[in-house]
Amino acid sequence: MIAFLLAAILLRIWAAMPLSLLYPDEIGQYLEQAHRLVFGHGIVPWEYREGIRSWLPPVLLAGPMALGEALAPGTTAYLMLPKLMLALCSLSLLWAGWRLGRAVSPLHGWTALAVAACWYEFVQMGVHPLTEPLATAAIVPGAALLLSGTPGRRAVMVGAFLLAIGVLLRFHYGPAVALIGVAALWGHWRARFVPMLIGGLIAAAISGAVDLWAGQLPFAWIIANVRFNIVHDVASQFGVTPPTAYLGGYIESWGWARIPIFLLILPAIRHHRALFWAAILNLAVHSLIGHKEYRFVFLTTAIFILLSAIGTVDVLTWLRRRFAPRAPVWTTLAAIPLWAGTSASLAATPPRTVGWTQFGATLNLMAQAGRTPGACGIAVERQWFWISGAHVMLRRNIPIYPEDAIDPAAARAGVRLNALSGYNLLIGPERMRTRLPGEYAVVACRASGRERDFNAYADGARVCLFQRPGPCQTQGLENYQAQAVLERFGR
Repeated sequence: MIAFLLAAILLRIWAAMPLSLLYPDEIGQYLEQAHRLVFGHGIVPWEYREGIRSWLPPVLLAGPMALGEALAPGTTAYLMLPKLMLALCSLSLLWAGWRLGRAVSPLHGWTALAVAACWYEFVQMGVHPLTEPLATAAIVPGAALLLSGTPGRRAVMVGAFLLAIGVLLRFHYGPAVALIGVAALWGHWRARFVPMLIGGLIAAAISGAVDLWAGQLPFAWIIANVRFNIVHDVASQFGVTPPTAYLGGYIESWGWARIPIFLLILPAIRHHRALFWAAILNLAVHSLIGHKEYRFVFLTTAIFILLSAIGTVDVLTWLRRRFAPRAPVWTTLAAIPLWAGTSASLAATPPRTVGWTQFGATLNLMAQAGRTPGACGIAVERQWFWISGAHVMLRRNIPIYPEDAIDPAAARAGVRLNALSGYNLLIGPERMRTRLPGEYAVVACRASGRERDFNAYADGARVCLFQRPGPCQTQGLENYQAQAVLERFGR
């Protein structure tokens, strides 16, 4: 077990090292808000202005962020410690895999633990500040505690606490967790109801206390979120896809291995029927919501992978008994290198490879801008605003301008923020150099990745940091700064 744990830790440290984003929400919704708590400045997106987000995730990130800055001020420790905290949380899936598999046999336990240690999606998602992997890291171990073995009252309480915390991190997982809770109580109402209630109330008290500290009524953000995204359908503005979209996500993420993975789930259903149906219910609920992103169903993904790992041992055991009855039982552990090889193959194959470093060019240039002497304002293309890292990467409390943040009338007149305006640094595609005033010089360029796909204008091969000499004039340009522009566009 120590070897698997060490391998899991090393893989996650490796994944945490590059500056990268899987989704812009990592900055806008979580890291930027934690940065506001620790450093006192940052941008407030519409979700926090309207109160549809819980402050629990930013508070969880703010602790290691503050510790990192205290231990090594001026370094990237303030970013690395939150990532390492998330990586440690993701290790809970190893224990969950072990317990779920061990309920069948030790071989099943070792295999599920090993798969949780090396599966590339667990490694990749585990180091990014998103509520889906964080909630999954709580829910799956909670389910393993409650649905396998014979847990005592304390274990039942802990399991219920983990389930509740998972829902409070991502309330969309509520229906699946409710199914798990009912399954855990079925036939054990008298023994488990009270400890499960206590565990859930402790989690609710923690989240409610954070809400009160943030100036919100406890859990009012859930009601506001439903009102905006379900009743008023605001989320649809970010794209609507058909109910089958998540199947496409699995095809892209699992590639050639998708059919074996799905088939290997089938023999494992009999071992953990409630967990399987919770995964299906979670997938169905999210499929009914118009706006879809593959990360939203990470709970289902994690359950599917662990069940598939358990099913692999079932299949290999049947094959051994059928065709090689004299082979030692431990040969069934051949499932582990098969899964490790599959994970490595998928992780190293396009388009999945971009996830390890995507948007790293812009993030690194924003960090370099923050270290540039004389920096007094910086502009980034509006579509790149969150992927630039905002104040999380810039560190300095200087104005950030969306580079094209001008009103239509001014745009038609050819008026734009220029070299004499509020910024003296600019990040954009290399081809932008041809339309910049002559005093701008290239400070540094980096090969772009997903940046080119993120903005139709960013079709150059590199992303660059440009600088002009001289000071900044911010007076009268307040309406062009990022906070004002985001509010003007309802973002």
